[in-house]
Amino acid sequence: MKALPAALGLCFALALALPRGAEAQKVYRIGALVADDQFAPSFEGFKRRMSDLGYVEGKTVRYTFFNAGGDVDKLKELAQEVVRERPDL
Repeated sequence: MKALPAALGLCFALALALPRGAEAQKVYRIGALVADDQFAPSFEGFKRRMSDLGYVEGKTVRYTFFNAGGDVDKLKELAQEVVRERPDL
């Protein structure tokens, strides 16, 4: 689980590098996968920060959130689904 904070940090860093406000022509697709419910609030914080940076859900960014609910087998299955969806981040 130590990789999760690093992955979230990477997501935040990449989000800061994306174009802001009116320059964003594309609807960015962001996929998030968490292993358990305890990590869901972190993603909500990420979405709030994206909004602060000028991204509008459904207009300039689309989020797909997956929660394995602590089930390791489901986590593997959901990870494959995230890869199949090919999000931008």
